Amino acid sequence: MNNVGDPSLPEEEWWITQAIAAYEAEHPNIHIELNIPSGQVEITQTWKAAVVAGTEPDIVDLWTGTNLFPLADLMLDPTEYISQEDFEHITTWGECYLDFDTDKKLLAIPVVEPGVNVCTFYYNRQAFENAGVDAAEIKTLEDFEAALQKLQDAGYQPITCDDEGYGVGFCCLGIWWANHVGAAGMYADSIGDGTTFAEDEAFRSVLTMANDWYNKGWINQDYATCTESLTRFIAGQAAIFGAGTWYLGDMIAALGEDNLGVMPMPAWREDDLYSFTSMGGNGQGFCISKNCKHPQEACDFISFLNSRAQAELAQQQHPVLPARDDVAYGLGEGAFSKQIMEASANSTFYYDNTMRADVVVEFYRLFPLVVTGAMSVDEAIASLDATAAAGA
Repeated sequence: MNNVGDPSLPEEEWWITQAIAAYEAEHPNIHIELNIPSGQVEITQTWKAAVVAGTEPDIVDLWTGTNLFPLADLMLDPTEYISQEDFEHITTWGECYLDFDTDKKLLAIPVVEPGVNVCTFYYNRQAFENAGVDAAEIKTLEDFEAALQKLQDAGYQPITCDDEGYGVGFCCLGIWWANHVGAAGMYADSIGDGTTFAEDEAFRSVLTMANDWYNKGWINQDYATCTESLTRFIAGQAAIFGAGTWYLGDMIAALGEDNLGVMPMPAWREDDLYSFTSMGGNGQGFCISKNCKHPQEACDFISFLNSRAQAELAQQQHPVLPARDDVAYGLGEGAFSKQIMEASANSTFYYDNTMRADVVVEFYRLFPLVVTGAMSVDEAIASLDATAAAGA
């Protein structure tokens, strides 16, 4: 699982560890073995090979969306084993169906604990005030760039962001691409279905803009390798933090809700298809192997982990936007929390859960190189199109 509670605690105090112990105590005939490998790409490939060899676990937590589509034949459709209560209260089922089509095979059960993530820009209100920037007046790309320059002139690092190995910066900036072409367009580029990245002018523009902002110093100069963006943001060195809601608790604890804001992405082009302001979603699903001998027991355990009671316990260690409609948001009721909820309500699904998986892996490799100028936009696009064509 991506989040198992507070990783600073001893493992025996993690939410997931305690949840398993509680379930085993209630079901003495069931033993659950927890394994937490690293790297979603590696996990997916390892699990696929294990299924072929007949050595796979009954349940695996994988990224949802297009990552699951090539594995559909290896998975059990758990629909008949899922309670009506779970279908009613868990809110992120759509991303778990084959081709995002609820009339097709259900490939996974959403993992409630990580919540619903929102990748966007978060800002320090005091830094904005010191630089004479009014976030409410940022309506266009030109307004945004003028604000970045003011922040830089005032001595702040305008934007700080860690790539984290999967293009977090693009989760923030890529909303401009997503709004222009939609999920169907993003997926079409990644499979070379009637279009290519080379022909996608909006995609090219976002990559070019990312490199331009880096060259102007608006994006931290160690973007490709940085692991300190959160520290810089809460220390007041950087005015804007590009990240997901997995850092909400840390940001609020350090800066307070009153000093935090969400930077909705401004409008880009008049002919955009959509007007989403953020990217995100749940993005994780419990998948059950087609070879599972006890599918009802597997689904019952998943239902226990996803229950309202367990989601509320998990919130105590790792506050998130809940992926159940009967669980309260665990951080606050101020203006910042309201902005987070609004951003979540106007969010589109992750770019990397929408594109074909092998193309995403190549994009992860290329994006930090493009941002920092180690690779040209044209070279990156050519490589992405080659990867899309090779896997077609």
